[in-house]
Amino acid sequence: MKLFRSKILPLLGVGLTAGICSGLLGAGGGAVIVTGLTRVFPKEDRRAVFATALSLTAPLSFVSALRYGALAASGGALFPLSISALAGGVIGGFFLYRLPLFWLSRIFAGVLLLSGILMVVL
Repeated sequence: MKLFRSKILPLLGVGLTAGICSGLLGAGGGAVIVTGLTRVFPKEDRRAVFATALSLTAPLSFVSALRYGALAASGGALFPLSISALAGGVIGGFFLYRLPLFWLSRIFAGVLLLSGILMVVL
């Protein structure tokens, strides 16, 4: 992704919005980043957009974890969730360059849609 001066202000807005979503909701920063980057860099390879969002997930999650750490699930759920999430990240990273962009975009949209529906219904 080539960075031009005209892109800095929109990128700062995307980053700020992603950080606010992550800090306020504990999630959603990656979705904001993917959506924002596809708008700021419309001709960029979507894999680069997904990879950028993934690379920012760790710092966003770390900051949210500091805030939400005291509220973490009790009963020992944090460890098995962490291990399975890390394994899922490795598996997802393996498929990033093996799936066509058509399917990556559809899977991403489907996960967001399903998550939104479940949040409203449940």
